[in-house]
Amino acid sequence: MQPGRFRGRFFARRWVVVCLGMFFWISGHPVARAVDKVPDPLEAPPVTAIFAPVTPLTDIPLLTQGRLAETRRAQRLAEFATQWEAAWERDDDIAPIFEVFLDDLGAAALMDYFDRRNPSCHGELHSLGELLARRTGNLEQAIGICDSSCTFGCVHGAVAGSFHHRSMGLPGSSGEQALALVPELRRFCSGSGATIPGFFAGNCAHAVGHALQHVAGSGFRASVEGCRRLYGDDMELRFYCETGVFMDARPILLRGVATTNATFAAKVHERMNLCGNLSQLPGACMRFLLPVPRTETEMANLTDQCSQRSGVVRQACFNTAGYLGRWMVSRLPSRVRDTCRGGEPTDRELCLAGLFFAKKRARHQSRIAATWPHLDAIGRKVFFSQFGYPYYRPGNPLLARMWDQTPAPAPAPSRVPSKHTRTGGG
Repeated sequence: MQPGRFRGRFFARRWVVVCLGMFFWISGHPVARAVDKVPDPLEAPPVTAIFAPVTPLTDIPLLTQGRLAETRRAQRLAEFATQWEAAWERDDDIAPIFEVFLDDLGAAALMDYFDRRNPSCHGELHSLGELLARRTGNLEQAIGICDSSCTFGCVHGAVAGSFHHRSMGLPGSSGEQALALVPELRRFCSGSGATIPGFFAGNCAHAVGHALQHVAGSGFRASVEGCRRLYGDDMELRFYCETGVFMDARPILLRGVATTNATFAAKVHERMNLCGNLSQLPGACMRFLLPVPRTETEMANLTDQCSQRSGVVRQACFNTAGYLGRWMVSRLPSRVRDTCRGGEPTDRELCLAGLFFAKKRARHQSRIAATWPHLDAIGRKVFFSQFGYPYYRPGNPLLARMWDQTPAPAPAPSRVPSKHTRTGGG
């Protein structure tokens, strides 16, 4: 990293931290006071000073810059990259690797590595955010260091880790502990948008979904209920909240379903049923549990199974088909003609919305944009509506169609996939 670029990022983060502290102090935000009681629905306790002792702001530079001289940093960063990539590939716990390298390299260098590696990264920095929250002892300081790195993945990790630690002093099961945090999670999100640039309401909803699931663990139904209590009839924010839940719950849920010997079709059928049973917004679950189609045959099978469903499950399935179809379309943009060809016109719009609605720094964004010459009138209409619409910003009209309860086309005759029917890998 160039020295000027590093210093600029460091001082920018310190300025964000100072601004956050001033806002919380002036506004009396709950993150400015100490936590000392079990959450009460009428008076939610604060969310920041949950570790002891709290590290003063003057001790933060070591976490940001690291302690190694510039001449040794490149080799140490290469060692980090080798160990992290191997652990990520094996799906191992990556938190200990951040523990080992943070003091040497500092948070700024680690975040810069991931932002360069993949501008749309996210989950890669959850563990770093948790570590920063623990090491600083102060949520707003951890958020200030994280900034927007990895599409706020570091911030989400800091929020989840902080609330998880807070829950350890609460009575009851893990699910009950998660639900007890709802009042303070609500108060946290009520002020976060004004203090974190670009942190839309949906972004905070996603972050607290992570927090709920971190606490609930195997009691993930309590996490879904927590999202309902937080956002009520605001289905869009509930959806974003549940995406945080199911992103974290994915490993637990996959232990109970077929993952190796089942065909692609059987995996889709089983996991779609599971998501439909777990949530009123099954699309939040499907995008993390359904297998990614790697061939045109698999994509056709997925959309065919979507056509056999009705109501919110059907709508969520078509939107998820487009979301998962990015893998194929990014490799050959002309495949967009085959990716969302099943179902009725309204189904196709939902599918295309899943394909085009992405984070602004999404890895395949330029390749998705290259689909334009291959789109018909409906495709271009959806492209204009969804491509570039800010992710997590409430008010997306096509996203709302996933939970629209108006009568939908009758499902096609059901064809339960046989265990012996092969439609490709998965």
